[in-house]
Amino acid sequence: MTKFYFDKKDAKKAIGFIETFCTHTKGEKAGQSLVLERWQKKIVSDIFGWKIKKTNLRKYRTVYIQLGRKNGKTTLASAIALLMLFMDSERGSEIYCAASDRNQSGILFSIAKNMVLQNQELAKRGKVYRNSIVNDSKGNFFQAISADANTKHGFSANCVIYDEVHTAKSRDLWDTLLTSTGARQQPLIIAITTAGYDKKTICHELYDYSKKVLDGSIKDETFYPVIYESESDDPINCEKTWIKANPNYGISLKKEYMKRESQRAIDVPSY
Repeated sequence: MTKFYFDKKDAKKAIGFIETFCTHTKGEKAGQSLVLERWQKKIVSDIFGWKIKKTNLRKYRTVYIQLGRKNGKTTLASAIALLMLFMDSERGSEIYCAASDRNQSGILFSIAKNMVLQNQELAKRGKVYRNSIVNDSKGNFFQAISADANTKHGFSANCVIYDEVHTAKSRDLWDTLLTSTGARQQPLIIAITTAGYDKKTICHELYDYSKKVLDGSIKDETFYPVIYESESDDPINCEKTWIKANPNYGISLKKEYMKRESQRAIDVPSY
């Protein structure tokens, strides 16, 4: 008997919130509505659409997303954080954007803050402070934090987005935040990152786990892996290689940029 079902209404509601209330905050599209690409819609609809039949709660609790730079991952993560702040059913939610240093977590928070300030409806419902956004009507708040795990043990997180987890020097912050979700009904913890190279990190552990979930050697129905990557023997100056690791190729990532960067990597191997 199937344990899960897909809730089209909630999936559409999640996508609808992002595309209605969230905006681009930088570059040529700044101020324009954030219209999700097909790959982004799939991630959002899968996270918020798949439910457990017995409880009607979300199926996925941990998400690992890996893709190349400049594919709009931090903008997408910011929109998901606001979705949890304003639309999630659980009241008194604590939503955190985390990173190995405050500057990185501040980037994600700054994008989310500007999204709120650029939309009248969100600005009415959310009070924006230096390091937090508060939704008083639900008692929810969204805050940026950095890597000092010792100060995070009193948290009761409902949603955590760990940006650029490949830069984590230890697993302490990840583990502290993961265990802080224990009292929540349907917590969501998302690691979003570009590829790392150090095999002794929490990022590589999550990557390795993701690959095993994808190939079926590990069965974890609460874990949602998304990996865009090329193969180690793919030619670096080939457009097909670029597309494999960059789902936003041709949109936020231009062909000329990729051509220039790949040639530089060929000419300067250390780059």
